[in-house]
Amino acid sequence: MKPSAESLVALALACPRRGVVCDIDGTLSPIAPTPEAARLAPGAREALLRLTTHLDLVAVVSGRAARDAAALVDVPGIVVVGNHGLETLDDHGLSIHPDAAEVVPRLKEALTEFRSRIEADSTLAGSLVEDKGVSASIHYRLVEDRLHAETRLTAWAYELAESLGLKVTFGRLVIELRPPISINKGAAVRRLVDEHGLQGMLFFGDDVTDIDGFIACRQLREERELSTWAIGVADPEARPDVIEQADAAVESVDACVALLTATADRLDSEQKDHP
Repeated sequence: MKPSAESLVALALACPRRGVVCDIDGTLSPIAPTPEAARLAPGAREALLRLTTHLDLVAVVSGRAARDAAALVDVPGIVVVGNHGLETLDDHGLSIHPDAAEVVPRLKEALTEFRSRIEADSTLAGSLVEDKGVSASIHYRLVEDRLHAETRLTAWAYELAESLGLKVTFGRLVIELRPPISINKGAAVRRLVDEHGLQGMLFFGDDVTDIDGFIACRQLREERELSTWAIGVADPEARPDVIEQADAAVESVDACVALLTATADRLDSEQKDHP
């Protein structure tokens, strides 16, 4: 039986240097029909802002482009890691993994081909091609026959990835094309822990790409005895294997925001008791 999310919060907060890292879509924001339609759940922005006054790190790690993620969250003082770890936006500006930047022309070529094929196939009406700079996403949530779309778009993704030297990954009703380098949310979590000297950390996520972050939390505990914990955000659409990989789970985006708010309340109370 998994421990409660609240008990893991207590363990992480007991450390001298501690942080909170969150995915965005499906974690702080309900899954929306299109990326542009996403909005943070009520209370999420306020909770993150309050946490920045207490913690050594508050960050979001997203599949979105870093600038897009930063605009959506809109919380001063947080670190924004975009494109699954390929970009970081902080007080020093935007930094991009150099190997990822070299792949941009090939990604644009793949996206041009994807758009052409989708426009020529009426059964894929509703597919969205998203250019995220150093990665790309093909969304099929709005396609009438999702299974058909997944099959066809996946086949095209692997074909183009092979010919152009790219990598294919998957999320919630989305297929992603990325640079063929070993950077993911797990690598991002490790880097944030190291750069900010964290001894305790909570990582919140909901999708397949967050599993890398969950695994990194477990490995950091085993290798370095850090109090790094993964909390899965479940809903009817979430894959069971995602929640299984987490150390604990909350039942929804609203429950995740409620836990973050309660964490901020706890830290406020501690500050009053020990000014």
